[in-house]
Amino acid sequence: MDTQLVVSLIVSLVVIIFVLSPFFIGKGGKLASAAAINDPEKLKGLKQAILKRYLQEEHAAKEGDLSQAQWNNRSKLLKNRYLDVSKRLDFLTGGHE
Repeated sequence: MDTQLVVSLIVSLVVIIFVLSPFFIGKGGKLASAAAINDPEKLKGLKQAILKRYLQEEHAAKEGDLSQAQWNNRSKLLKNRYLDVSKRLDFLTGGHE
C-alpha cells in the first residue's frame, strides 16, 4: 500500500514538472518574440515566414488534412501575427519600408 502511494506521488510530481516546465525553461517561440525584435530585416524575414506558413496551412486545409475549425483557428492566429509584425515594422521604420 505504501509503495503504491510513493509511486503515485512520484509519477504525479513528474507529470506536474513536465506540464509546468515550459513556463520556466526555454525561450519563447518565434511568433511570440516578434514584439522584442528591433531589426527591420529580421521582421521582414518573419513576415515572409508567416506568409509561407499561412500558405502551407491553407494548402493542408484544402487537401483535407485540417478540419474547418483547425483551419479557422490557425488562419486567425497567423493573420494576427502577420499584422502584429507589420505594425512593429511600420513603427520601427516610421511607415517607410
